[in-house]
Amino acid sequence: MRAQWKDVTISISDQRAMGLFPLTLSLDQGENLTVHQYQVDEAVFCAGQIALVPCTMQLVRAGARTQACLSFSHVEKVLEAVISSLTLGHVLQAHCYATRSQDIPVIRAVWDSKLRAAQEKEEPFGEQAIQSGPLVVTVVPSLPRGAAVELHVIAAHDDPRHRTTCHMTTEVACGTIECHAMLSSDSQCATVSLALMVPTSAPAVSGVEGEILGALVATLQSAMQKMGGGGLSPLCARVFYKGNNALAGQLVTGR
Repeated sequence: MRAQWKDVTISISDQRAMGLFPLTLSLDQGENLTVHQYQVDEAVFCAGQIALVPCTMQLVRAGARTQACLSFSHVEKVLEAVISSLTLGHVLQAHCYATRSQDIPVIRAVWDSKLRAAQEKEEPFGEQAIQSGPLVVTVVPSLPRGAAVELHVIAAHDDPRHRTTCHMTTEVACGTIECHAMLSSDSQCATVSLALMVPTSAPAVSGVEGEILGALVATLQSAMQKMGGGGLSPLCARVFYKGNNALAGQLVTGR
């Protein structure tokens, strides 16, 4: 059974323009694979990392655990290539796409182990804990090349020990809105994750779309105020929802 929630993830930053740095890899079959890294100053967005074997550019023949390990390792290498000292410990937020809900615990375990390794490696951070962003896992029907795992991350070259975090919970008619926000230590960029949690056993509720939309907007505005006041502006947003859920469809379309 897939998770009964819909997720809205919003990245906020100052209003400087993003630079696009695409990496195109040519394959023997004439097929192209494009991996994008977007960078502005000390912030990096890395997208499209699946478990390809570097020497063949073919998907590794293994399960979700091995694919997650290889995919996350690719992200580490890309971050380091863009900014030499950037690690997974600098990630503000990670989006992971999986094709099976039962793989989520395994994926999270691999992610946690990678973060622990990154923290142990970064001696300058000392014993103070690194503030790492949340891993948002979304189940999708399929991924490129038949992959089981794909990872996208937003990272900032800051001091992860001194990030500002915020967690808020708001009760609504059909469930709960969970909000997680994180601001980089230099206050230049932040991420906000909103999730509408609807219990499977919750009875169907109609006519509450306006109330829920209002609560989502109010929660987002509150998080942005706590994170950066008026100094940060929304830069991009991703919305994940169950396509066969009537309430989710109405919320996304605004009707």
